[in-house]
Amino acid sequence: MQVKQHIVETRQYLHEMFHTISIKENDLINLQLIGDFSYAWRLIDGYTGMMQENIRHQPRLVIKLRSTFLKLASALEIPLLRLNQAESEHLIDVSRYYSNELANFVRKVVQIIPETMFALLAQIVDLQTNVLKELPARLEKERMKEYAQFEERFQIAKLTYTLSTFTEGILAMQTTLVGVVELDSRKLLEDGIRRKLVQNVAEAFHQQLVFGQKVKESELYPRLDSLHKIIHGYRRSFEYVQDYLNIHCMRIWNEEMARIIRFNVEKECQPFLKSKPNEWEQPGATTGGLNGGGDFESGLVPIPIYQPVDMTSINFVGRLAREVLRITDPKTTIYIDICSSWYDYKTHKLLLTNKFANKINETFGPAGLIGLDRLYGAMIKAELELLLSTVHRKIQHETAGNWSDVLAGIKTDLERADIVVNPAKVYPSQISTMSRFFSTSSFGDWLLKIGQKQTLRCQLALELNCSCKIRATKLETSLNTLNEGILLEFQKHQLNETHPLPPAELVAELNTYLLYAGLYDPYRKVYIKQEPPRFLPLLLFLYLTGTFAKLQYMENVDSLVAKRKNESIDGHPLTIGLLTVLRQFDASETDLFLQYLCQYVLSFVHANLQTKNGVASEALFALQFLEIFTRVADIPRSYLEQYLSSVILDQYIFVADVK
Repeated sequence: MQVKQHIVETRQYLHEMFHTISIKENDLINLQLIGDFSYAWRLIDGYTGMMQENIRHQPRLVIKLRSTFLKLASALEIPLLRLNQAESEHLIDVSRYYSNELANFVRKVVQIIPETMFALLAQIVDLQTNVLKELPARLEKERMKEYAQFEERFQIAKLTYTLSTFTEGILAMQTTLVGVVELDSRKLLEDGIRRKLVQNVAEAFHQQLVFGQKVKESELYPRLDSLHKIIHGYRRSFEYVQDYLNIHCMRIWNEEMARIIRFNVEKECQPFLKSKPNEWEQPGATTGGLNGGGDFESGLVPIPIYQPVDMTSINFVGRLAREVLRITDPKTTIYIDICSSWYDYKTHKLLLTNKFANKINETFGPAGLIGLDRLYGAMIKAELELLLSTVHRKIQHETAGNWSDVLAGIKTDLERADIVVNPAKVYPSQISTMSRFFSTSSFGDWLLKIGQKQTLRCQLALELNCSCKIRATKLETSLNTLNEGILLEFQKHQLNETHPLPPAELVAELNTYLLYAGLYDPYRKVYIKQEPPRFLPLLLFLYLTGTFAKLQYMENVDSLVAKRKNESIDGHPLTIGLLTVLRQFDASETDLFLQYLCQYVLSFVHANLQTKNGVASEALFALQFLEIFTRVADIPRSYLEQYLSSVILDQYIFVADVK
């Protein structure tokens, strides 16, 4: 029987072959003309709505539409016929253009599936966020019925099943070749999900992060809480449905969140950068990497760009960053380092704690912290450049004050001897001489702004590091060990130039991971590369000693704070601002600055011992500042002992407290 069946099938195939061979060329031409679908190239757009409506009601209809898409691909043959006959070098480019146009049409038709999915997902988000109660870790038996919520859970299950039917239809379409472009059904679905996700999340960021400029109470925490509720609802729902959709939803979520934030950060940083990207360039592609992808947008999943809602910020990242800066303004607040908190100077009301970084991490993830950190870094760089260029211009080119000669004279007076004679008159006279320089250059304002942003960067780095230690302990430990090993290799190279340096690619990649793990110190960051202005350490010293009269040391919080409420100055950001400026240059600049301060202490101690007046308040305050400065700068005590005796360092503050 089997032999007979094979013979019958063979006979049938032979008959079909004879029929095929007997087809004439005219018949093939007529068949091609009859089947030509190029006339529908413009008409097909009118049927898009009908196709989408049918897909909405019957998701598996996408499988039948595959034949329509293949038929449309045949319409490419006529435009390319003459190019092919002429063997034109532009054949591939023209073919790719028409194929991409057709592929975009296919994406437009099947985009109804992600749109419908997100409409269903919005209902799931609402139920999971506002209706379903989160199950506690322990639950009494009597309360099980209260948490059961059978009707609500059945509704979620029903919506989830409907979602899964939509994905089944498009995934069954398999891979389709449209001209020279291959369309993967899974990639089509992922791109559609990404597109809707980006639209919804970007809209939430834009609408929620809007702050009033004249409100008495800060809106930061309420706005972040409201946004966190929305974002957390989307995230929970994505995590819930990914198994039913057979799509890696959490990978899509993390990549797109990072890409949205990175794109908006780059837009916000543009005013502070010398080289600005073109308008059509959108940083962050859709796949891979800690940064969420490559450098530029693919075009398939565009990120919405909204009109600015205020005069200073371009988007939600700028509004968030500037709201934090407004709350922590060093002219109206006090930063207490041991509490990592900002207080209102007049009312002593708590304004902001280090928990603000945790709130941002919960809402935006590590990408949000990195984005704010990058924006503050760009601001600091711009402010440093402006400060140093102003100082250089006034010293070198301003003839009204003849500042170059004045500073040269002050420098000569201070370096004439180890101790300044009659410091109570010499130092105030020098400070008074330079007061107009400081007031006209806004010297102190720049230092406070730089110190404020550096402090915020430290809070962001601390939150990143704590989060990494909790969620990825082994990664954090491994990165720390690798970083120490590479630093050791650099030290060996400094001692022996024949010792090879670590590969540059490894160092660059490690630097990215260290950034995301919070394993970096903003106080050691070098923002600019240029020669320091003349007399910079002297200028910083004179400005600092001029502010001593406005500050007082509070022992219970170990901080420098303003003496009076109208001083508009805070000790911590001033200290950090001074350190940041000095760290941009060679260590000799910091060394000279500390030498001036140590000379200041010695001069007042020596003068008071001669007059037997006891403890010099100027020397005492300078020692307290030196203690805070060296601790923040991580300068060892042995460094100060080169210029100050251990008796002064150990006993002077103690004697002052006793008296």
